Formats: sequence, structure tokens, C-alpha cells
Amino acid sequence: MCTNHCNLDKKQLTIDANSGDADAQYKLGSLYEEEGDPIQAKHFLNLAIEQGHLDAQNLLGIMYAEDADLEQAEKTFLSAAEKGCKNSLYHLGILYTQTENPEKAKHYLEIAAKEGSVPALNFLAELYLEEENLEKAEHYYKLAAEQGDVPALNSLGIIYWEAGDTKKSMECFHLAAEVGDTDAQFCLATIYTETGDVEKAKDFCHRAADQGHPEAQGYLGKMYHEQGNIDKAKHYFTLSADQGDELTQCTLGALYAMEGNIPKSKEYYQLAADQDSEIAIEALKLFGTKESA
Repeated sequence: MCTNHCNLDKKQLTIDANSGDADAQYKLGSLYEEEGDPIQAKHFLNLAIEQGHLDAQNLLGIMYAEDADLEQAEKTFLSAAEKGCKNSLYHLGILYTQTENPEKAKHYLEIAAKEGSVPALNFLAELYLEEENLEKAEHYYKLAAEQGDVPALNSLGIIYWEAGDTKKSMECFHLAAEVGDTDAQFCLATIYTETGDVEKAKDFCHRAADQGHPEAQGYLGKMYHEQGNIDKAKHYFTLSADQGDELTQCTLGALYAMEGNIPKSKEYYQLAADQDSEIAIEALKLFGTKESA
């Protein structure tokens, strides 16, 4: 909800934009784009573009792409890229991926990557991963990770894990986990479980779960359940289920059924059934309850 302060900012931006301030025109165009007013957005962005504002031109290209006007998007991005807009190089790569021109996509993504674009490095890595070119995928993820990109570290961790290099995999996940990344913490929890280090597994699982990671919460619930601590198990299962995790919803359904708490059991099974869980649908049939459509 916009405050009076926001309205004052917009009013001042409008004054500055109408006075010919290119940055104000760009910011106002961006604001209208966020508010869902494409006509006003394009008006002010075009005014900024006339003064050579490259970020405005890039945003206009994004708007054309989102409108599925790919020809106009291509022209806009190419024009901005030729003038030195690095972001437009990346968006050209994305655009050519959408138009199924992988060679052109890689060409512009590689130029953007050389300019230090982390999104371009990650996207290139994903393209090569899809092609099962693990060497090139690893190369680009490494370059992104060297710039401190946490998702790239996680992707490297997965590549190394699947290649059987547990040491390198854990090194990557630890680096990401140390800066608070919950996916990395959860991955470490599962790895330590597999290697038999239950205390470390629980430690990393707690770190992720306490930050709201639903899979970690469910996994931690499973660990407590196996240790016979039903209260703690139900606590973490509930945290996970309340975030929409289908598996823990079914688990709670089963737990409450075993305790004889049928209303609670039905409640959690119904939540899972609403997500088309076959297990939950079958369980509800046994209760004689018709699941939601």
C-alpha cells in the first residue's frame, strides 16, 4: 500500500520528469510499470531513451518481451546492447533461448558473462547442464561462485555430489551454509545423515528449519519421530505442513489417525488431497470422506 511519502516521491518525480530529467523519467517509468500502467510506463521510458538512458531502454525491452512482442524486444535490446548496456546482452541471451536459437543465446550470454554478469554465468551453466556438458556447466558455475553467488555454489555442490565427489560437494555446501543459505544447510543435513553423523545432520537441519525451510522442518520431524520424541516430531511436521508440504501433511494425517484423533487426521489429509496427493485421497476414502475437487 502506497504511503503519503510514496505519493510525494511520485509527485516530485513527475515534476522532474516533465522538466526533462532523464533519471526521473526512467524512475517514473519503472514506477508505472510496477503499478501495472504500461502506457504511462512506456511514455516516460521513451522520453528517457531519447536522452540516451540505457537502463530505460533495457526495461522497455523487458516489457516488450513480457508482452510477447519478441521482434520489438529484440530490436530494443540490440540497440541498447550496441550502445554498451550490459544488461541487454543478458536479456538478448534469454530472448534467443525463448525463440529457440541456442547459438545466438550462448553468443550474447557469453559476452555478458565476460562483462561479469552473474545471471548470465548461471544461465549459461544451466544451458550446458541441460545439454549434459558438465565440464562447461561446472566452469560457468565456478565463475559465478567466485563472485559470491550462493545459488551457483549450491549447483556446484549438486554436480559434485552426483559425480560422487563428496568432499568437493560438501565444501561448496559449507560455503553456502555459512552465509545462511537454507538449501545448502538442508543438503548438508541429508549428506551427514547418509554418512552417519547424526549430530551434524541434526545441527544443519535445525539451522535450515529454524529459518523456515519446509523440507528441513519435515526432515527434522522425521528425525525426532525416529528417536521417539513425538511432540517435537509433530511440532516440526506441523511447521512444514502449514507451509503446504504435501508429504508432511500426509505424515500428520497418519500420526493423528494412529492416535485416534480422526478430525485432525482428516484435516491434514484433506490439505494434501487438495494438492492431488494420491495417498491422501485414498486415506480419505477409507474414512468415507469425499476429497475436495
